[in-house]
Amino acid sequence: MFWGGIPTSEFKLFGLSHIIVIVIVIGVALLIYRNRKRIGISKYEKHFRVIIALLLIIQSIIYQAWLISTGTWSIETSLPFSICECAAFLCIYMLLTKSKQVFEIVYFAGTVISFLVVLSPALSFNFPHIRFIEFFMEHGLIVIAPLYMAFVHGFRPTWKSPLKTVLVMNCCAPIIIGLNYVTKGNYWFIANLPEQQTILNIFGGYPWYILVAEIVGIMIFYLAYLPFGLTKRKDQVSPIPDEKGDSR
Repeated sequence: MFWGGIPTSEFKLFGLSHIIVIVIVIGVALLIYRNRKRIGISKYEKHFRVIIALLLIIQSIIYQAWLISTGTWSIETSLPFSICECAAFLCIYMLLTKSKQVFEIVYFAGTVISFLVVLSPALSFNFPHIRFIEFFMEHGLIVIAPLYMAFVHGFRPTWKSPLKTVLVMNCCAPIIIGLNYVTKGNYWFIANLPEQQTILNIFGGYPWYILVAEIVGIMIFYLAYLPFGLTKRKDQVSPIPDEKGDSR
């Protein structure tokens, strides 16, 4: 069924539908990169940002509507406070305000984490179920939004941005821990491992997987920063041509 609360087709990690989604997300990112200059000077550029933001809002509404209509909404699991849903709200704000400060955070907490989720989703429903569609719609757009700002508007994280992101997430963690205590939920997967098999399962049991995930996360964040760092270094050492076209 397209809208039911029980999966009629089980999601398979790296099955055909999963691989197609990964290809689509990467393909859209490459398409934006290839056309970044054309998009940047287009009179419709602002419309593109608004459309991405609206799609994130629509996805969130669809998800909540599906939970309510199927009777699966619960305070333990359905509040919009997962890491990726928080990143989605930040993406919306970044797209509408062109905030470079938010970009610094959401590139790592959004693009990097959401791409890992796209690769290893905690999901039971397969295509063409609405849960499959909106799940990958959300995480795919969270991957795309900061990349759009990087490619089209030239936003760049600094070498401090990964640590800043980790610091912000750790400052927010006590709030999420309190939320989990009140709701008996598992937001941010802080209270326990997710029920489905994800990359977190290889990091050990509770609470060690949290510490391992944070260490691994910092390493991945810096790997994700590396293309920007190398590009900046290359720009700094590039020879500057003189008026005759010769390099100094």
